[in-house]
Amino acid sequence: MLFDVRFKIVYPFINIYHCGDFMDIKYRKAENYDIDYIKKLVRENLGEVIVTSFKGDFDYDVFVGKAVMDRYSYIVLCDMCPCGFLWYSIKGAFLHVNTIVLSKEYQNKGIGSAVFKELEEFGRQINLSFLQLGVQGVNKKAIKFYERLGFINRAYVQEFDTFYMQKRIR
Repeated sequence: MLFDVRFKIVYPFINIYHCGDFMDIKYRKAENYDIDYIKKLVRENLGEVIVTSFKGDFDYDVFVGKAVMDRYSYIVLCDMCPCGFLWYSIKGAFLHVNTIVLSKEYQNKGIGSAVFKELEEFGRQINLSFLQLGVQGVNKKAIKFYERLGFINRAYVQEFDTFYMQKRIR
């Protein structure tokens, strides 16, 4: 369940968040019919990161199939058009962002920041203390984005070239 941060109304699986003057961001539960879209999105936006980090040992079908089956996986909609994918989990006091990816044409428009702002609000509403995520070291653009949002590096695992970052929200 996500929350409408403008009105504090709870909706099952959908939220509306006004992004700037032009876009409404909504979410809907990812379904089996979204699998091809999600695979394309991940390949186009994270393909180079995946190849570098996983050295070719990555199965898109298994990854996307597992994500879609999870109750916390959503298609991000911008003005009712699919623009990204969000998958998170809740672990103890942490809301862990497993994957967030936006289509290239929707990047650098404040959408990612708006999604994270909402995740923070949602985490606070359900009494979580932290947002956390892992990001591959080769993904410098994402690391800078997360740092701008207030995430700090808590650990680095050289074997996977992964930084584990977190942000206190409560």
